[in-house]
Amino acid sequence: MFPGTSAEVLTNVVQRYKDIDAWNSSLCMQPEAFDRLQNVMQEAGELEEHVDFQEIVDNTWAEKAD
Repeated sequence: MFPGTSAEVLTNVVQRYKDIDAWNSSLCMQPEAFDRLQNVMQEAGELEEHVDFQEIVDNTWAEKAD
């Protein structure tokens, strides 16, 4: 999914997500995790305002895979 990105960089990114409690242990996105992710994105200046979970998240495929 990220050609040219080293395993070290990907490992560091995953660890950062875990450190800020934004890593999902399930494929299904939970509202609380979505809120935490939006907070991080907003603090980084990448998101102007929060979006409603129901408007953007579709766990249909994730529920079938879990």
